[in-house]
Amino acid sequence: METQSFSFSDILPVIKKHFKLLMILGALAAVLAAVFSMPTFIKPRYTSMGVYYPSNISSYAKESRTEQLLQLFESSAIRDSLIAKFDLYKKFEIEPNGAGAKHGMTMMLSERISVSKNRYEAVEIKVQDESPDTAYLMVQELVKQCNLLTRRLQREKSQEVFDMRTAQLAEQKRVAALLDKQLKDLSKGYGILELESQTQEITQGLYRLLASGKSENSAAVKQANALLEALKEKGAEYQTLYLLKEFVVEFLGEVEVGYQRAYNDIHKELTYTNEIVAPVIPDKKSYPVRWIIVFTAVFITELFAVIVFLIADAQKRRA
Repeated sequence: METQSFSFSDILPVIKKHFKLLMILGALAAVLAAVFSMPTFIKPRYTSMGVYYPSNISSYAKESRTEQLLQLFESSAIRDSLIAKFDLYKKFEIEPNGAGAKHGMTMMLSERISVSKNRYEAVEIKVQDESPDTAYLMVQELVKQCNLLTRRLQREKSQEVFDMRTAQLAEQKRVAALLDKQLKDLSKGYGILELESQTQEITQGLYRLLASGKSENSAAVKQANALLEALKEKGAEYQTLYLLKEFVVEFLGEVEVGYQRAYNDIHKELTYTNEIVAPVIPDKKSYPVRWIIVFTAVFITELFAVIVFLIADAQKRRA
């Protein structure tokens, strides 16, 4: 088949020759495009927008806090909450149990909802809907669900720490109680209260008794000797238990601080977005942009007509 090629010099004569017809076709295309882009045929949509910075979020690895916030907004949990809240299957006329329902819903949401990072490292949310009120409410709901999801994820991690601290606290209290009981038993059974000062006092008392002429067989001297023997026999054990209890009590205080911090992390009510630009109810439609539709329709019509005229004139010349 013989191919045809055209140059710019071929186009100008065709345009001049069919100028009136091209004008009529262009005008007709403009009128039809203007008519069929009216609300009767294409429902107008309105766009509501909000801009947010991440807050109270800890980044993972090399991921920035803004990137993490973007990932949270992409969560299926947030998407499902939005679908349920605004009954989107019904709104978009998608059969929930039909074939490809989830894919269809995903396509509709990606068409109408945009969550992106702007040049200032903030997250920009745009929602487009036929109802300006719904567009505004969906932006708010997205932010609300993101806060709830982030709070839930952080609480799950805090709960793990809290459970660990709870077990640790119970164990340290058990050890402290056991040491306290052993010290009390030693104190009750052997009269040991405080090793160093008690040893010094008993020794000095015994010297005073002997110096005063008391016999070694006297009741007071026997009692003092018995206490000294008890201190010799159980003093080291008492001292070890006493020092160990001091260490356990000190560590118990640190565990209690960690336990309280984990408890507070579970029960704190934080938000994770700082609102920079608040969404508003839009008062002007954002779709369709009628002048673009009209311009595109006229351009395509004129281009197609010129190509047809070029081919037709070329065939006439060959005939």
